[in-house]
Amino acid sequence: MLKELEFEEIQTFFNELDTKQNSKFIKARLYGMALNEQEKQSKENSIRELYETRNKKYADEIIIIDSNLSVIKATEKWNNEQRIVFYPVVNEKLLNCVFEKLYDAIIYGIACQLGCEDYFSAISKLIDRT
Repeated sequence: MLKELEFEEIQTFFNELDTKQNSKFIKARLYGMALNEQEKQSKENSIRELYETRNKKYADEIIIIDSNLSVIKATEKWNNEQRIVFYPVVNEKLLNCVFEKLYDAIIYGIACQLGCEDYFSAISKLIDRT
């Protein structure tokens, strides 16, 4: 986002903001959004470091599902072929499994949150909850 903006444009925005009637409210919202983004980036960096330290590979993306569940998207070489894979992370702990589909990693992560031992018991428990 910042790559698209010039510094003068940012300065102008905030200078003009002071002239608006509800400027304090807008500044408070912007501050809250900035804090949330910092927290999200910090969590992503922590999870990225977890993966990269353990696997000695680069994580393409960290997908935050909720406060306790995230998924690491990575490109790895399997059988001499580059593949996109997904690792579930529950409570900032990298689970010892990998999936080729994002939804499989999410379901397994939810399963671990619910105390299920395996993928199939997780699916049945999720179905029973609906």
